[in-house]
Amino acid sequence: PERETVVFILNSGVEPNFVGGVVKGDFEKEIKHGSLIAKLIRDSSPQAEIVSIRVEGEQGKPEADKISLALMKILAYMAENPETKVVVNISLGATYVRYNMTVDALLLRLISDKKGVVVVAAGNEGVSFPLFPASYPGVISVAAIDKSGKKAGYSNYGEFVKFVAPGWIEGKKEEGTSFAAPRLTGLIAEMLLRNPKFSPQEAIKIITETAKPLKGDTYYKNGLLG
Repeated sequence: PERETVVFILNSGVEPNFVGGVVKGDFEKEIKHGSLIAKLIRDSSPQAEIVSIRVEGEQGKPEADKISLALMKILAYMAENPETKVVVNISLGATYVRYNMTVDALLLRLISDKKGVVVVAAGNEGVSFPLFPASYPGVISVAAIDKSGKKAGYSNYGEFVKFVAPGWIEGKKEEGTSFAAPRLTGLIAEMLLRNPKFSPQEAIKIITETAKPLKGDTYYKNGLLG
């Protein structure tokens, strides 16, 4: 039977035993960046089907051609499964990728499909302007707060940021907007699974309306995930 909602992760791969639940696609032997992201999604949405697509090259950096292939795979899946809602998590940044016309065209096609939504990390350069992939209109950019509830020093900020969430993982040393984005991805997936009649856009509208203001923070006025 066709799945109602599927989550795609573009990253390093996923260690399925660490993540748990239904996990498909590209695996990794060690618990790295992609596995940590997938686990955050799993924590928010225990029943979601997660499909991992590796977009990193041998140097551990995202590569434009691999991102293009990943987006093609997702678009092909959506064409073959027109009733399935698709949530895509892109927790990676690469300034050079935005100049790739193929990635541009594919990402814009994906964003324009009402059955899909693309959640991205706002970036860790500490700047107020968007870099790839947060630079695309239509993606949902998530910035990070630190443990004090204020803007994390590394987190990008600005008008392009739609939501903010914790950028750390309990018990882990890693930090970044990479770990803020999957909290929203998991929340959207869970809402869609619990409310099959919702579109991704309706889920985002409700999340926007229920997000909390950040008191006393000059960078982020609102958008804290509840």
